[in-house]
Amino acid sequence: MSRVWGVRRQKRNSSTTVSEPACLGLTLQIALMYLGTVLNRTSDRFAYHNLNKCQWLPPKLDAVYYALSGSFASRKWYLTDLIRSTSFLSKFTTLAAMAIEFGCPILCLLLYRKRHVPGSLLCLLHAGLLATVNLPNWQFLGMIGCVTWIPPSAWDALQTYLPPTFRVIVDDHGKKVDDHDGEVIKTDSPKPTKARTVSRAVAFFFLSYMVYNWCGERGWIAKHDGGDIGEFLRFSQYWVMYGQVSTMSVNTIITARLETEEGRHVDVLGALRSGGWGDEMNDWEYSQLREEMAENMTARYPSPRWERALYQWGDRRDVPRARRLCAQLCRIGNEKRVRLGLEQCSHVELVWQHLGILPIDSNARFRKGFVDDTVVRVDC
Repeated sequence: MSRVWGVRRQKRNSSTTVSEPACLGLTLQIALMYLGTVLNRTSDRFAYHNLNKCQWLPPKLDAVYYALSGSFASRKWYLTDLIRSTSFLSKFTTLAAMAIEFGCPILCLLLYRKRHVPGSLLCLLHAGLLATVNLPNWQFLGMIGCVTWIPPSAWDALQTYLPPTFRVIVDDHGKKVDDHDGEVIKTDSPKPTKARTVSRAVAFFFLSYMVYNWCGERGWIAKHDGGDIGEFLRFSQYWVMYGQVSTMSVNTIITARLETEEGRHVDVLGALRSGGWGDEMNDWEYSQLREEMAENMTARYPSPRWERALYQWGDRRDVPRARRLCAQLCRIGNEKRVRLGLEQCSHVELVWQHLGILPIDSNARFRKGFVDDTVVRVDC
């Protein structure tokens, strides 16, 4: 199976294997991604004598606490609440995450037959993040990327547990491999060809560029092209999310006021999520929504894309974008309500609550008053 599913597998119906520099580049790219994340949290931000200020290292170790206590992408369920409310667990998971992201990629590169062991720990890290943080695409991609750490011996061992239909059979001389479609993949040593030489040269170039770009992002060397090639081809591995976890959080409230004297309102985020543009609330319910410091904000957004965009705009107080969004929501909301034969909206209001996250072991989670709310109102 390693000849079919391994990283250094053979090209189908060909006697050549995937270029070895390309295999090294793939595995090294994944390793540098994790190592770059660790460096971004530590030496990229702080001098070595100031590492005690890092949230991911002792004595603080409060990065996971603030990440799970903020509004952005934090799931509301038992495991998240347990880690956030228990000082020991929040500190332990912070230290464990740093140890796995720093140590496991190095072990994956150094080990060969046993590299799937640290690779499995990386996969478990992403599974834990998927359970506590609502960033589904990144966590699934992270787990899929861990497949590259499965060594050839593990693929071949897996073959004994598969049904005969899916087995890859090698003859006594190791010359042929037959798959279940009856096709033949030759395993003879590849002969040097012009195309193979060119492909290896291209692989070497991008491998070298990836290392150069990664070192440039650390500030160790100058990036003469500004990293543009790396950004365009996605060789840039400058991951900065949760590098310095904010002690502030942003909640988003979007409502629409109806053209009526009774003071009726529509929860626009709820309508976008469920399609219930006919659901209305009175002034008292509206005031309760405005005053509430929601602890499960991620469940109120229509999708993770909405959550990420609105959180980033709110964090930057991007009022021009908020106005354009409200104008579009006016148009969409009125079109939906006209189709339902309901009264149209007079204006749409967007409120960003800027909340302070209280320190670990506090009785409450948020506190208002650190920064005034941002309020944007657009007439329809």
